[in-house]
Amino acid sequence: VIRDDVILNSMGFVAGHEVLSQSQNAGIFSVKVKVKILSEELKTSLMSALEKDALVETNLNDPRIAIIATDELGTEYSEIENEIITALQNQGFSRLITKAENADYVINVNVKTGMANSIHTANLAVRMVNKIGEVVYSGSFDGRSRMFTNNSRAGALKSATNRAAVGIAQAALNLAAKLEQHVTITASSLTLDKCGGLDSLRMRLLSIVGVNNVFIRSLSGGTAEFDVDYDGTAPELAIELKHEGFKILEISSNYISI
Repeated sequence: VIRDDVILNSMGFVAGHEVLSQSQNAGIFSVKVKVKILSEELKTSLMSALEKDALVETNLNDPRIAIIATDELGTEYSEIENEIITALQNQGFSRLITKAENADYVINVNVKTGMANSIHTANLAVRMVNKIGEVVYSGSFDGRSRMFTNNSRAGALKSATNRAAVGIAQAALNLAAKLEQHVTITASSLTLDKCGGLDSLRMRLLSIVGVNNVFIRSLSGGTAEFDVDYDGTAPELAIELKHEGFKILEISSNYISI
């Protein structure tokens, strides 16, 4: 069971392993293993449903994703939202909502329809942003309908929606499959004082195994914001931060507050 769980959560990155040592002391088992890790990104198209579920949970902490489809007048298109929700569910995402509040990611779909040479057209302009407003995916999807009936506009929208749902769901899964995650860390004024200032805290973050780079983004009202390139997920980085003595105040799929 343990072996199966390790393989499932490593998601095929482990190409081979060698047990170097193992011991038992007071009921605690310790194993030292040398592992060969594949560096290439996962081929998400080859994954099973179970593997996709595990990937989303492990790498993105099963994020809350809001899907909001509106036109320039503010009219909401629930049928478009539902189609995208279904596509995301098929890729292993389960926490899907239609309100941006408290979402880890927000998928905004701007809906436009029109006519071209007596044919109805539709365009869905998509942006997926994370909790701090960074765009992690964008795309544009067109649809056309040659039906000269009252349903021709709906046909164009349906065509564009089908393309958008597939593209968005695949992009979200690709985000989960990235080996290196971008994590935003905010540090309170108390944390900054304990660490001896902004630069000292940055150097402490850089010393954590798996952290490749740390960028200071802002310092406002005593609170600092850092962008961290990390070979792992935000929950995994939070564990390392705890080991370093930091108190975790808040955590999401791409955000940590200390």
